[in-house]
Amino acid sequence: MENVYKFPATDIINIKEFLDTFRSETLLQGNLPLPACDEDIKRLLEIDDTDTYQKLQESVDLDAHLSQPDDVRVFPFKPKNIKSQLRKPIVEIPKQSLHLNTLRELIMYKKKFYGNPFGPTVFNYAHNLDPSDCGERDLKPYEDVLISIRVYHPFTSYHVGIYAKPKFSQEFIVRGQQYLTELRDKISCACKRPLYDVSENPERDIPPLDVDPGFFFITDTFYNDTRNPANPDYSDVIMKWAETRPRGTFTSKFKTAKMEETKFLDLFVRIGFPQVYQHFGNCEHLLTFSWIQLISPGDCLSSKPYPLLKSVKETSKPSCSICGEREYTFVVRGSNRHMHDPVYMCRICFNSFHYVDGVKQGKFQAYCENPEPMTEVLVGMSEDEEGGPVSLQSADIVKTRLFPHNLPVVPVYRIPVLNEQISGEILTY
Repeated sequence: MENVYKFPATDIINIKEFLDTFRSETLLQGNLPLPACDEDIKRLLEIDDTDTYQKLQESVDLDAHLSQPDDVRVFPFKPKNIKSQLRKPIVEIPKQSLHLNTLRELIMYKKKFYGNPFGPTVFNYAHNLDPSDCGERDLKPYEDVLISIRVYHPFTSYHVGIYAKPKFSQEFIVRGQQYLTELRDKISCACKRPLYDVSENPERDIPPLDVDPGFFFITDTFYNDTRNPANPDYSDVIMKWAETRPRGTFTSKFKTAKMEETKFLDLFVRIGFPQVYQHFGNCEHLLTFSWIQLISPGDCLSSKPYPLLKSVKETSKPSCSICGEREYTFVVRGSNRHMHDPVYMCRICFNSFHYVDGVKQGKFQAYCENPEPMTEVLVGMSEDEEGGPVSLQSADIVKTRLFPHNLPVVPVYRIPVLNEQISGEILTY
């Protein structure tokens, strides 16, 4: 990797040494109390007037003084289950306007762009956790570190002469005291769940995989998941292959360790340098350590939310092939009642088209994109007792919904749009 990746990255550092060094070189071991709220700041500055304090805040507001018109736009967003929400275009193009060359070019461009219904969109969703909503404060400031880890979509390497940038998927914030397996269990990937034909009983539970092998390759060590004794060791094959390479191909000899026995504090990493997460055979993700910092009073001091899903890349998802208004839930194959194969269907259309009183009609196979049964169909946004949108406290609600690339896709040229009632941060790139 060192021979390929030429972009700037830090030297190799040990996270535990980073923690010990910064704790010893600073006065943040209880000798220097930091203000935890506005009242503490006002007391330290000896300011009693609220207006004066407000003016002081405005004078040092970085967003107000450093923002530019072309900055990345940030919109309010809170993750919600919008699986079966209606998806309508923002603007309907009048038929009498279709003779305009600009509109025709725009339509042709969108057809080309949405030829792959599972392609990435321009949206990133950021989840900002309010420290006051974290729960019990069982962590002490400056006793641990927070680490940002960015995970990218899996990629294939069968193409030759084609260069593409890695596509961001998810970003997590982990604590140094956590084990690598805790992060692995939080990473969302379609390969983590098996695909079974559920046409006989669409609501049946999907049995888990018998084995779930995988490893993190960080710096020069394979961290294998050996919690299940039946998991095959992927690293063994790679290490044997590496021994056949010419001397000097790799800068160091590879080592192995157990993922479930390794904490993030034990790692030797390079900030900004790509590492590897591989599972389910050849499903290979790049990941990078973006930053490391001491946990401070302004961070969430509850261990419960970590690993915290900080942001996620939204992917395009085709609409239902029948109604064209809801996001699909089922992929139907081999049906003698459809003109296309496969067909993407929402739960409402799937049940009404293929079943009569719960009995399967015709021959087809159905694969559920979301194996978790839906207790109710959401046609509009859920509301609380006061009529406002329900706020979700868990960071686990946001998940990427990918699908195996070995299924052929039928282009559905319908532009997905965000519901205006969705409210966190949408970062457009």
